[in-house]
Amino acid sequence: MGKRVQALTSVREVKPSEPTTVSLRNIKVRQRAILQEMSFFATTYPSLTPLQLYSLSSKLDQTVNVIEKICADTNTTPANLTNPSRQIYAWMKFLTHPGKVEIHHYTTYRIQQIANSLLHSRSDFRKNSGISHIFSSFSSDIDGISYRPHWQKIVAEVTNISGLYRVKHTRDTAILTVSEGFINASDDILMALVYNSLVQREKRTTKIICDFAYSEEYCQVLRELDQITEVNAENPQGEHYDLDYLFTKINREYFAATLKKPRLIWSSVPTYRKLGHYEPARDRIVMSLALDHHTVPQYVVEFVLYHELLHKLHGTKLVNGRRMIHTPEFRRDELKFKQYREAEIWLQQVAVVNMDSQQSTVNA
Repeated sequence: MGKRVQALTSVREVKPSEPTTVSLRNIKVRQRAILQEMSFFATTYPSLTPLQLYSLSSKLDQTVNVIEKICADTNTTPANLTNPSRQIYAWMKFLTHPGKVEIHHYTTYRIQQIANSLLHSRSDFRKNSGISHIFSSFSSDIDGISYRPHWQKIVAEVTNISGLYRVKHTRDTAILTVSEGFINASDDILMALVYNSLVQREKRTTKIICDFAYSEEYCQVLRELDQITEVNAENPQGEHYDLDYLFTKINREYFAATLKKPRLIWSSVPTYRKLGHYEPARDRIVMSLALDHHTVPQYVVEFVLYHELLHKLHGTKLVNGRRMIHTPEFRRDELKFKQYREAEIWLQQVAVVNMDSQQSTVNA
């Protein structure tokens, strides 16, 4: 709490024919200090005191202003920040918007209370949520923490992360970090998050979490975070292939030009096992940089992009309690690609030659 936080400095990274990127030293240290203060405040009351609100707001404002000044001094914008720096900046900038810190605190407080109930008392955990009827039928003991007796404390954090949640263990503490997308989630959803992350994953709790992760409430928060910087930083124009052009071509040929264009971006590094994926929460398709090469036929790039656009079109279906993305309808439409067989053969041959006989597939 009283630790001295190192000053933010920048490092410019310039590569030929590529935009300037700015890496911020010590930004993770700044974020860690703010998160620790937020977690500390969340252990007491559901609302921040005026002094607590001032402390957090001033630190966030100060850090955001320093970052923006660094960008201005280097003739760049926050869109030029490296991915980790940009993600943290977007989170801090998001929390400077009116009312966001208060909502963030209340969600962190609720997660902390649920986690404490789980840690200390099975009965309190049952009474803490309106979904006790779900947990009453679980075969596992709700005192799941009891088989981890070295845990003396659980710390709840909410921030801008890529996944839904993650857990880090130290000798006597579990640190539960939850995506900022859950700031508007109900207690039932937060209860499911705590149970899945700290006890064990169950089908019913997983469904509760995933249903919310596909909801407009969750997606809207992620879009707000992205729009602060990432939209401006994304570039569909590769060295060899322009994703905007390919989308227009595919949309006209296969969707009668009716499909709304998602955000299109090349990955920052080449990936070979996963050549593309669609992010419904962000309405974004990320294409592997490995495809942006003169040796890759255009029909292969089009096929991968077409596959991901089918994910946008069909979404997910719930079949026997399980989410399916490659439904029979999806596979039927996939076969409509004019050079489907040629693209599949090319991808399989390249997989054998370049990836130690591991088949490269177009994944969701």
